[in-house]
Amino acid sequence: MIRGTRAFQTQLFQAQKLQRLLWLAQGHYAATYHGRKLMPATFVAMTIRRREPNIYRAYELGRPALPDMLPPEEVIGFFDRLWGRFGHHSAEHLDKLVRAQRVYTEALKKGEGEEIPFENIARYYTEQSNVKPQTVVRSADGREWKKLDAAHR
Repeated sequence: MIRGTRAFQTQLFQAQKLQRLLWLAQGHYAATYHGRKLMPATFVAMTIRRREPNIYRAYELGRPALPDMLPPEEVIGFFDRLWGRFGHHSAEHLDKLVRAQRVYTEALKKGEGEEIPFENIARYYTEQSNVKPQTVVRSADGREWKKLDAAHR
């Protein structure tokens, strides 16, 4: 469980929905936070769906017993916004949403089980995003940096 987030405090959901939410979270986080990864993850294109193989294996025999964790405030706020936008949708709806994404279809054209590089995910979501990137980036230890616009680089 991830403490401090509406998304995971009271919700138990099927592994398929988790897979889709992880995909959406990784892409939207990259678009919002200047191409940064939310988590170390590898997504592969499958005919049926894309999936993160490590999570798939961990949940293969049911929900694993994992310790609670408290992510940085930036991530808690991000999870809450993501949950508010996508949490009410079914796994099937989320699957249709992400299956239509160009980054996925291009990887699948290369073959079943093709890895979808994070750089491609980040680029796709940044291009498609209507979210304005954060102007202040905060590290896990609380340090803050102000992003310069193109005129000041």
